[in-house]
Amino acid sequence: IYARIPSVKPNLEDNSLVEDWLKSLFKGHTPFIKKWLALYAYTNYMRLPVLILHGQERGTGKTTFAEVVGKMFHPLLSREKGEGTFTDYNSSKLLHIDEQNTDGKELYTRLKLIGGNDELTVNIKYGPKYMVRNNLNVIITTNLLKPIHVESAELTMDESNNQFFVLEFTEKLKKRYRK
Repeated sequence: IYARIPSVKPNLEDNSLVEDWLKSLFKGHTPFIKKWLALYAYTNYMRLPVLILHGQERGTGKTTFAEVVGKMFHPLLSREKGEGTFTDYNSSKLLHIDEQNTDGKELYTRLKLIGGNDELTVNIKYGPKYMVRNNLNVIITTNLLKPIHVESAELTMDESNNQFFVLEFTEKLKKRYRK
């Protein structure tokens, strides 16, 4: 089958709007976020650092960013519902945890289980448990000042081999980027 459909020309104005928006959110970390998104989209969803976006201010763009990524990859997205032992989200490719209610240590333990295993157990309510290949990536958005607890012995010493990307959002978004 040969499909002869011309590609859609990119709208460069949209590109600069997205670039400006990412810079307003991530400042000097914008290249990292762009690489994270590119690797997520083009590498069969390999495991990447967990994005932990936190800050006590509302309206800073934490959740908006996660929702935009979720809309781009909607069929692959799951949201953690906090339903105890049920882990249906383990079969997804992208997990958004919003406003985590557990303390930082419990969340850290859960993230280590997700990030440290080649396979994950899927436990669906009223269904049998089964194993899947682990290629789940996680975005956490929270207003907690200290969203995660890491033991000092486990602190990452190598910037290129880091399991977590933690960024505090402190500035409210300009009206230009609000709905």
